Amino acid sequence: MRGGGGVQASIEDELLHGKSIAAPNPIVVQISSQVIKVTEQLPEALGLSQLSIVAKSTAHELKTDHPIVQRLALLTLGDPTPIMRRVIEAAHNQKLGT
Repeated sequence: MRGGGGVQASIEDELLHGKSIAAPNPIVVQISSQVIKVTEQLPEALGLSQLSIVAKSTAHELKTDHPIVQRLALLTLGDPTPIMRRVIEAAHNQKLGT
């Protein structure tokens, strides 16, 4: 994907300790479904994608010792409304597994 994507940032943070991926010949695509298409066509390619997208394809998942998660930040302009607060609490509870 183009720079700044959440999947790439999560992988760089978790596996490279915040350093950028330094691929010699990166193939930049516009949307996540293109990552899978390119990776399936080029056996030497290593694509970065969400697990749910990989699971729907014939691409092979590279397993790690533990899951790499995307961290979600919820921001508001000013104090959150009661409805916003419920969304924030629901996201927080989902993270905690409650």
